[in-house]
Amino acid sequence: MKHALRGLALSAALALPAAADTDALAEEYLALPAVQDMLSDMFPAEAMAQQFSSSMPPNVALSDDKALKVGKILSDTMQEIRPEMERLMLEKSAELFTEAELQAMIDFYSSEVGASVLRKNQTFFSATMTELNPKIMAAVQARQGEIAQILQGADE
Repeated sequence: MKHALRGLALSAALALPAAADTDALAEEYLALPAVQDMLSDMFPAEAMAQQFSSSMPPNVALSDDKALKVGKILSDTMQEIRPEMERLMLEKSAELFTEAELQAMIDFYSSEVGASVLRKNQTFFSATMTELNPKIMAAVQARQGEIAQILQGADE
């Protein structure tokens, strides 16, 4: 029994450096200038206004001025929670990615091409979701009856 416990303790001790390594690599990844730039540019007021406008029901008219004001509020709100977002990104990166994966991301996003990809990702996803949001809303609205039946029904 003593040998089994020593074996477990040794295994646990050997596993600790790997966790420490992924933590350090996750910190290095998140600190990359391209990643920090991406986070800074992730929620511009204009993009938030577009996404908000596209999520409104078709019968709701929203002026560009009002949409931009709402977009600014949403953008400011997202910037306020950025420290928490970064903390979670750091924690989840260290949990989900291996050392090799983190190192590969660091290597790629440190390169000129990788930094360019990160700069374009926000625009790519924002444009995609802005265009897709009305379709998502319509699809969900079309299924509201089914959803209501599930919510009103007894749990099985």
